[in-house]
Amino acid sequence: MLPKIYNSRMDVDPDYIPEFTDWYKRRHGPDVVSVGMYSAHGYQAVVGSPWICNFYEIPGVEIFNATYDRTRMADQQLDVIVAEKIFNHSLMIYDQVLTEGISDSVHDHPTRPSLAGTVIGPAVTTIRFDLPAADRPGLLEWYRTEEFPRLRDSAGFVRGRVGFEEGKHTVYPGSEPEIMVMLEWGSVAHAMAEGSEDSVIGRHQSAMGPELARPSYHVVRHEYSLRHPEAWVA
Repeated sequence: MLPKIYNSRMDVDPDYIPEFTDWYKRRHGPDVVSVGMYSAHGYQAVVGSPWICNFYEIPGVEIFNATYDRTRMADQQLDVIVAEKIFNHSLMIYDQVLTEGISDSVHDHPTRPSLAGTVIGPAVTTIRFDLPAADRPGLLEWYRTEEFPRLRDSAGFVRGRVGFEEGKHTVYPGSEPEIMVMLEWGSVAHAMAEGSEDSVIGRHQSAMGPELARPSYHVVRHEYSLRHPEAWVA
């Protein structure tokens, strides 16, 4: 199986960044993995904003349950961070509907995620946008037949994912674009070589036409990963 991708973005008060980073690695990452998230991956923006862009691999929106709520409420520092130290905060959940560079073997295990499909990129490009439901098959066909084959020949390309919004966080429902493309790269330099924001978004607009709305582009650098030790299969 392929997990859902839970994407958390935010800016952090500059004076609080060292304490925030320590809290995330020491408390928050272990907390969310302990309640059933498969992984927590911390990334920081090189191009675009917000500055923090974290990816979590989760079974689905049902992870935000009573156990999650109790764990969240026990973390008093989290309340301070949300209320006083972060801004431009958004939370979205995406279903992986098309992938490139991920073995079909991930589907051999219908109830557990496979390490063959986990997020591994030292750098990630995200392209997010809205597109009407009627135009989404065309987007997938374009990625399947043109964009992913082109990316396969790009230096440093690792794997790609196209995700459609799956659900919303129960406490902080996001209003971000409903489609997210994740491209994983061997380095930030490889991601940057793919092209400028204008060229990448322009290529999508040329392919999808005027129905593509609210485009957003980011390049982010890996800082931290934690995976649940018992959730994954090889």
